Amino acid sequence: MDPAQVLILVPQDGHGLERVVLKRADAIHVGRSSRCQVRLPSDSRMVSRLHATLSWNAGAWFITDASRRGTYLQGEKLEPGEPRSIPHGASLRFGDCEFIALTRPDEELREPESSYTLSSHLVQLGTIDTAKVLQAAFELPELLATATDEHAIYSFACDYLVRALSPVIATAFVANIDPREPVTLLGRAERGSHSTATRDLFRPVISRRVIAQLASSPESVVFIQRNIDDPALSVTVSGTSQAIGAALLDRGASGSLVVLYVIGDVVLTHGDKLVAQYLRLVSTLVRQHLLARRQAHLTKYFSPNVVQLILRGDPQTDLEREPRVAKATSFFFDVRGSSLRLEASPEERSALYRDLRRVLSIVTEAVFENGGTIIDYAGDAVFAVWGVPLAQPEQAERAVSCALKVVQRLRDEAFLMMRPGAQLCGIGIATGEVLVGPVGSSVMFKYGVFGPSVSAAQRLAALTKPDQLDREILISHEVRSELQQLKAATRHVAQVSLRGMDSMVEVFEVATDAPFDSEPGGRY
Repeated sequence: MDPAQVLILVPQDGHGLERVVLKRADAIHVGRSSRCQVRLPSDSRMVSRLHATLSWNAGAWFITDASRRGTYLQGEKLEPGEPRSIPHGASLRFGDCEFIALTRPDEELREPESSYTLSSHLVQLGTIDTAKVLQAAFELPELLATATDEHAIYSFACDYLVRALSPVIATAFVANIDPREPVTLLGRAERGSHSTATRDLFRPVISRRVIAQLASSPESVVFIQRNIDDPALSVTVSGTSQAIGAALLDRGASGSLVVLYVIGDVVLTHGDKLVAQYLRLVSTLVRQHLLARRQAHLTKYFSPNVVQLILRGDPQTDLEREPRVAKATSFFFDVRGSSLRLEASPEERSALYRDLRRVLSIVTEAVFENGGTIIDYAGDAVFAVWGVPLAQPEQAERAVSCALKVVQRLRDEAFLMMRPGAQLCGIGIATGEVLVGPVGSSVMFKYGVFGPSVSAAQRLAALTKPDQLDREILISHEVRSELQQLKAATRHVAQVSLRGMDSMVEVFEVATDAPFDSEPGGRY
């Protein structure tokens, strides 16, 4: 048999596929069905049961798409049902499975499996404008600082790379790469004059070898270009691509990678080291801005020590995983006497606003000093917890200590909205198992804590009002039983029925001046 009538498919991804040798045939089926001659992983959601057909006709190999997800030849999506000839060394992608097609196996069978040869052809040669790169390096930090969200940071970085590294870089994008999901674009930029074939890379076409290298060496930067004298390139690129660069920006909780990726259609005569250094600079600046932005956001809700654990990626503090059950102590704070008359003047409203800002700042500072987490603000109320996202065995002691600190600090300051001698606030504290995790839509979510003890703490705070039990700090029996040093400062107040709960709840108050000498046996 003529060696040209043999087609060899060399796998380029991490699915554990083996090299496939095919002989001349009218129809060779590719897919995840057991009836296909080229069997792809049955657990891949990107591969159809019958994905494509390979055939030998008129002295050449052809490929025909038959899938829902698409078949790609040299990075270009094929039209379903329309055969396309397969050139030697072409990349074939079936869903998330990629191969290199060797149509001259008589030459290639002697080559090791880890390499293959791409045909050499004339390309445009270019040089990098050093002055432009340096100017962009000074301007980029200021631009990133103006970004309103993380997607804007990614887009600004891509735009600068395309402009600063012209003419070699035609396309830059940031992509989230998850082995279990399709690639998601987070930011992109492209040179206006580049070819249609390069523009199609926004699907995008990404080398699995490059990604594997970044995953194993997160601090590295990959930049490689096709050399005229040596056309062998050990990464997967489309026919028009002459250069590839990549840097790792972030790791997701599920193992995904956020990668800054550049593709060029020009070979540099010199300056490849400068390109690699600039990629490193840009990726470092992007990571710094992402870290600063996330830290600024997290410090609004979590104490500094918890923020550091979250930013380090501590698995115990992962905020984006599925909801879980945890033991937590809930703390509800509510200001007393802060309401305004309907006919209040603008000056009165301004005074109330300033007072509320100061009160909420005092509460937040006390929560963070005692290692707590702010879950939500609602008007003049604050909801905080201990025990999540980081487990805290001494959580009840911390919550009560925080409550005492809040009351004392509020008494030490003068507030226009509060009458002298009047009750300043009401705090309810309860402990128990809760469901904790992200709640909301796929677009916007927040960290949520739910459970009977959360409701109990909120209703205990309501019972502190003057027309109810008229106390500043009320705690549940479960909280009191976990106290050590502060137990002497508690006294039984009443046995009450809380809305939504079948059993009666034992309620205790915490002394805000001095510990009680004894605990009275009566209830009221």
